[in-house]
Amino acid sequence: MVRSLLAKGKVPKSFWPEAVNWSIHVLNRSLTFSVQNMTHDEAWSGRKPAVDHFKIFGCVAYAHIPDEKRKKLDDKGEKYVFLGVSEHSKAYKLFNPSTNKIVTSRDVIFDEENTWNWTENGSTQQQQHIPINSDEDGDDKNDGQSYQQYDQQPLQLEQQHLQPSISRENQLAEATEASSSRSQRSKRRPAWMMDYEVRGVVQPDDNDDTIAHFGDGKKILIVCLYVDDLIYTGSDKDMFDVFKKSMMTEFDMSDLGLMHYYLGIEVNQSSAGIFISQKKYVQEVLNRFQMKNCNPVTTPTEMGLKLVKNPEGEKVDNTGYKQIVGRLMYLTATRPDLMYAVSLISSDYAGDQDDRKSTSGYVFMMGSGAVSWSSKKQQIVTLSTTEAEFVAATSCSCQAIWLRRLLEALHYRQQGPILIYCDNVSAIKLSRNPVLHGRSKHIDVRYHFLRDLCKDGTIDLIFCRSEDQAADILTKPLKLPVFVKLRQMLGVCSLKDVT
Repeated sequence: MVRSLLAKGKVPKSFWPEAVNWSIHVLNRSLTFSVQNMTHDEAWSGRKPAVDHFKIFGCVAYAHIPDEKRKKLDDKGEKYVFLGVSEHSKAYKLFNPSTNKIVTSRDVIFDEENTWNWTENGSTQQQQHIPINSDEDGDDKNDGQSYQQYDQQPLQLEQQHLQPSISRENQLAEATEASSSRSQRSKRRPAWMMDYEVRGVVQPDDNDDTIAHFGDGKKILIVCLYVDDLIYTGSDKDMFDVFKKSMMTEFDMSDLGLMHYYLGIEVNQSSAGIFISQKKYVQEVLNRFQMKNCNPVTTPTEMGLKLVKNPEGEKVDNTGYKQIVGRLMYLTATRPDLMYAVSLISSDYAGDQDDRKSTSGYVFMMGSGAVSWSSKKQQIVTLSTTEAEFVAATSCSCQAIWLRRLLEALHYRQQGPILIYCDNVSAIKLSRNPVLHGRSKHIDVRYHFLRDLCKDGTIDLIFCRSEDQAADILTKPLKLPVFVKLRQMLGVCSLKDVT
C-alpha cells in the first residue's frame, strides 16, 4: 500500500514514513476479515470512525494564511502537498517542497485531481534535505537552520505562562532536519525549542520531547513543558534570571513565580520540602459523582476482598463508570496508596479471579519519598509465587534502567548497581542462576533479561522482610497498621502535618 501511495501521488520515496502513517490511519478505519462488520478503530473505541477527512495522498492542497501573517495584497493561501494527518492534533499534515517545511493546518482546500510538479523550483534537488521525524542519533550541527519558526504557547518549582502575541496554531513545525539515509537521521529536539535558543546558557544536544535541560555539569536548569504551561527548576538562581529574561524577549508571557498549582496538582514549597496534593481535585470528583457527604474509611479496600465478573449482574452506565475510573487513576499521581484499590476497578483487575493473573507492583524511592510507582496485572499466568515475583522484578528492572538514564541526563550519576528489594528468596536465587531448569525453563525468555542485568552488575536484588516491603501496598489489601506503616514509608502524609 505504501508503494502504491507513493507512486499514485508521485511523491519521492524519502516520504515513506508519512506514507506508512497514512496507510495505518486508513487501514484502521477500513473493514477487514479479522474483525467482522466493523473497523479496527470501532472495535477499539466503540465508535464509528469518521472518514470524511480522507484525501488522496500526495495531492495538491492550499492552506489558508491568517490575516496577521500576510499583507493586504498577499495571497490568502499557500500551495502544499498532502502527507496525511497530524499525530498531535486534528489537522492535516502538509509539506511545501519550495521551502522544505512541514506544517499542520485545519483550514485547507484540496485539489485531488493534481499532484505537485517535483521538477519545478529545484524541488528534485532539494529532496535530500527534507525534514522528517526521527528519534535516532545523528549530526545536529545544522539544528535550528531549517525549522519553520512558530510561536508556541508554553511556560509555569518556578512557573510561567506564555501568551504569544501572534496566533500561529495552524502552522506548527513537526520535524527536524535529516539526511536521505535512514541511518543518518537527526535526533529530534523538543518542538518548542526548534526555533528558540536560550541566550547565555549552555544547551546540550540530548534534550528530548519531555524535558529540556541546560548547563555545563556544574550548574543545571531543567525545563518541562505541557501545552502552554512550563515549569523549571535548577541549581543556580542566576540561570533562572537569564532564562526568564531570554524567554520574555522571545515571547509575550506571564511569570507566575513559585509554582502553587499545575495540572490539577497543588504544590506546597517550604523549608521542610516540596509537597504535592490534589485536595481541590478530590473535592471536584466527589461533587461530580454525588459523593460529597460519603463516610470516610481508614483503608481503601477490605481485607480479603476479591472481585469476580458477574454476567447476570445489573448493568451500569458504561460512560459514567469509565469517567469515575479515569478520575481515580489521575488521583494516584499523588496517592500511590490508592493504586491497588483503583486497579481493582480498572481494566487491570489485580489478582484477577477470572484469568488467574497476578499483579506486579513496584515503587522507586529517592530521598524521603516515592518518585515512581506502578500496580499492573501481569501479561502471563504464573505457576508459582516465585515465578510471579520474578516477572515483577523484571518489570521493575526495566523502569529502573529508564530512571537511571533520565537521572544521568540530568547530571546525576549513580555509583554501583541499582538495589531492588524483593521479599522472595527463591526469585532472587532464580535471577542469579544462569541454568534453566524445571522451575524456570517455561518462563518467557524476555523475563530472563533480569539475569543479564544481575550478571552485568546493573541490578542487585536484595532480600527484605515482607513487613518491610513497601510495594505490598500496591498489590494486596492490608490490615490498617500495616497499611499506615507502608504509606508512611512512601512519604504520603497529611496536609495538616505540612502546613
